[in-house]
Amino acid sequence: MIQIFILLALTPLCFLQEGSYERVGGSSWNDSTCMASMDGSLWIIDDGSLYQVNTGGKYDRKSGSYDDARCMTALDGALWVVDNGSLYQVDKNGKYERKRGSWDDSRAMTALDGHLWIADGGSLYRIDTKGKYERMKGSWDDASCMTSLNDEIWAVDSGSLYHVKTK
Repeated sequence: MIQIFILLALTPLCFLQEGSYERVGGSSWNDSTCMASMDGSLWIIDDGSLYQVNTGGKYDRKSGSYDDARCMTALDGALWVVDNGSLYQVDKNGKYERKRGSWDDSRAMTALDGHLWIADGGSLYRIDTKGKYERMKGSWDDASCMTSLNDEIWAVDSGSLYHVKTK
């Protein structure tokens, strides 16, 4: 019994503890502009290209060019990317379809309840998967980030945190 205790006491713990981190894979992501998760993979736009990355760091470059990607999120099995003022729906193979609308000043985007939410040009928009959009109330001149939590939208604008009721 004493020998087992000594062995366990001398064995280094080789697992990540809360707050610790580790580098994954050997790739460099120096020009990354957007990241989302979908279907158990990470999706990263780096240096204008879209990559599907597994949690071990192995990646697969997809078709398409995203030279001015500003934000990206996942919704209903597709990625949604704002690039060069346009909104694109991108499938798992990298095939993309441009949706209607002009999104020249997009700064933040998230997905909730089958809709995209984009802060653009001082306004907040709710967009369905067909690209139809609706302008919401309020002023969003300096939205820097946005996410959904507990079926509601949360955003940072002009240094303040906002809770956006969606229902």
